[in-house]
Amino acid sequence: MSRLDEIKARAEQVHWTSTSIEQAMARMASSAADVPWLLSTVECLTDLCGEFRKREERLNAEVERLRGWIDRSERQEARARRAEAEVARLTAERDALAARVAQVESLADHWAKRAASDYEAGGTLTWGAADVHFSAVLREALVGAR
Repeated sequence: MSRLDEIKARAEQVHWTSTSIEQAMARMASSAADVPWLLSTVECLTDLCGEFRKREERLNAEVERLRGWIDRSERQEARARRAEAEVARLTAERDALAARVAQVESLADHWAKRAASDYEAGGTLTWGAADVHFSAVLREALVGAR
């Protein structure tokens, strides 16, 4: 039986079985001896409550720090997803431009071969008309119309 249980038991006896003033006085005297222990226990419990409050404050601060870290992590993930989408968009744009350049290069090669074969065959090339035609075809190729 703990000391607190003993004190409770004595208090019950004083309340219910006090038959004489002497017995009640004796019980009160023994209860008075328990006061320092009770005060010491209350002080100890008060100190423990203070310690628990300090721990709670530290834990709350740690939880807030972790929430901030999670928020930063989520923002970083969102930025990473946006960056990945932008990389994909730019890659598609680069590939489309590379295809246009390849088309223009192919046209230029075709014209160079045609001009060389016409020249070797003794044909004449009217450069003014050819320039107009070639520039129009190149413009069409660059805008994707061809």
